[in-house]
Amino acid sequence: MAAPMDGNTVNVIREKATLCLESRKQINNVVDIISHMDSEKRDVLTACINALLKVFEKFITTEEMCGISGDKELKDKEAEYREWLRQQYTATVACLLDKLTSTDRHIQKLSLRVLMKFVAAEGRHPIRTKSSSRTQLFPESLFVEIMSHFLSSDESTSALLESFQEFLLYDDVRYQTLQFIHKHLQKNSSKATTDVYLTNVFGLLDKCSSLKCRTKSLHFLAMDTAGKMGSSKEHTKLFTSTWLQFLSCKLTPSLYKKVLIIAKDKVMPRLSNPLVLSDFLTESYTMGGVISLLALDGLFLLINKHNLEYPDFYEKLYALLEPAVFHVKYCSRFFHLTDLFLTSTHLPSYLVAAFAKKMSRISLTAPTPVLKAAIIFVCNLLKRHPTCTVLINRPDAPTDLDEDPYLYNEPDPAKCEALKSSLWEIKSLQNHYCPEVVKVATRINQPLHHTEDMLSDFLDVTEEGLIRREIKRCRKTIKTTPVTFVPPKGLFGTKSDRLKGHWLLE
Repeated sequence: MAAPMDGNTVNVIREKATLCLESRKQINNVVDIISHMDSEKRDVLTACINALLKVFEKFITTEEMCGISGDKELKDKEAEYREWLRQQYTATVACLLDKLTSTDRHIQKLSLRVLMKFVAAEGRHPIRTKSSSRTQLFPESLFVEIMSHFLSSDESTSALLESFQEFLLYDDVRYQTLQFIHKHLQKNSSKATTDVYLTNVFGLLDKCSSLKCRTKSLHFLAMDTAGKMGSSKEHTKLFTSTWLQFLSCKLTPSLYKKVLIIAKDKVMPRLSNPLVLSDFLTESYTMGGVISLLALDGLFLLINKHNLEYPDFYEKLYALLEPAVFHVKYCSRFFHLTDLFLTSTHLPSYLVAAFAKKMSRISLTAPTPVLKAAIIFVCNLLKRHPTCTVLINRPDAPTDLDEDPYLYNEPDPAKCEALKSSLWEIKSLQNHYCPEVVKVATRINQPLHHTEDMLSDFLDVTEEGLIRREIKRCRKTIKTTPVTFVPPKGLFGTKSDRLKGHWLLE
């Protein structure tokens, strides 16, 4: 609870703001209001910020801070007054910019909101010499000062960015934001950028990319008409060039992953031509590991929808099938995408057989929770490509690793001899300790129906879930056994039990 003195201060601030608006003779009160911006009390700061908003929003709207023309003597006095007002406004803006780094989230958010209100007011009523021919201009100087706080090289601005997101709904703000980022990246292209800086840049770009594209009407915060900003084509062009500028920076592995995660759904639909990301995605795909996994989605979109030629796509995908893929965070994503990529019935049998065989082989050492998905993946391939059922119907099938003609270390699926082998690994999993795995593995003993199983039903399985289901199943099958209700008096229940002197039963 605020102290009485703070309550009085708040009331005084409000009264002084009212006096400033009532008469020019009371305008000096604005200096007293600004002086309270050094307070550490939240209620005082809140009252002070709101008071300054009320005062200067009125002065901007009525254009009392604009330059004038007319009688020289009157002009000098009026010009001096208006210049003084602009100085106080500049001091107010400086204080609000400083509060953007406040540890108090409420003050941070309030300061940002007030600054953006000033942006809106300045856009519609520019603080400049009056002229009948003047046109509206976005207040870039004020906006640049605000944006500079978002691209700090030393401190994360993610918390403040959440408050700024609502203003990105306005097309002029989003356009100016992208333009600022683009210029800032160009300016710092030759300098060593920090990871924090690039993370802040990505945060802004991510927020801009998360918004739905408008193709018809545009909405502006600070302007009624926006010149070239009024063209959706210009927005798309700037969005594309800004992202390309960002991707040319040296990204950290963590940031690299975040970019790839949002690339397909958020970035590529808004680019002037998604093929501009082909170099970035193909380079990512050749890196291996998780980076390659995450690049799959966007790269396949370019191949499937935009006719990108990538003859080694399936060879690289085959190389990703390693035991480590079962242990990464994006394992479910990999299963889903690989199954999608192998959907076409026009794929050659040797390629499908190679994927089925290698998935079966690495399943021998895979964690139990992913085994069901791996087996269903193989079964779906066999249903989709009947010519590959030779892998389970071969009478002279090898029974162990030494007899298997399959070349596991061969990187080319066309040369791995998968069609000469069999899926004895799935047969081996029929002896697995987990009953659910055994049940799924026995499916290859029966004729495979044409209807595929939904792979998504077997993804994201955990060990805890398997154990819980097994306990539930056991409780249904195990019958309770009655036990004696008479407490024993000894280990052997006889009066001459000599052990009673040495052991106590509780």
